Amino acid sequence: MRRDFSTQPRGRAGSLRDVLLVAAAGLAGLFAVREAWSARREVADARSVLSAVREETRSAEARIRAASPRQSGTAGALLLSRVLLTADAPPPRVLADLAVLLPADVRLLDFSLAYGERLDVDMRVEAKEAAAYDAFLERVQASPLFADLVPGAENRDGAVTATLHATYRPGGTP
Repeated sequence: MRRDFSTQPRGRAGSLRDVLLVAAAGLAGLFAVREAWSARREVADARSVLSAVREETRSAEARIRAASPRQSGTAGALLLSRVLLTADAPPPRVLADLAVLLPADVRLLDFSLAYGERLDVDMRVEAKEAAAYDAFLERVQASPLFADLVPGAENRDGAVTATLHATYRPGGTP
């Protein structure tokens, strides 16, 4: 038996609810495309700003190198040297680098830093015995972080008490 489909009732074209859902989905899609385009534009803007900041940093570093106290004896260059040295070698870092060199029987009694064209370190130490103090001197002299070690006054009666002067070199550079 054959059916005649032409006589069958046809469904409605679509309800209002279906039309509204399709329209809302279309609007959501357009909104998503607009936001993606906006985000892409923001990324390009951020890259442009980053590039400008990097160029400004390079320029500032070049000006700092040009004003280095090795090339100029002015007070401004000395101040710049102190600022850069303070940033490269803050007191906690210098103290930590020195503490690594201290043998167990040696303790630091006094410690002072003088920032200038270079970083001068003055210290007073105490050791239970002379061998520990001598080991400390050897460690400081062997360290790439300290240079120009000059032992000062020593008292070797029983426990050793001594003063030392050295130059600190951040990163162990000459």
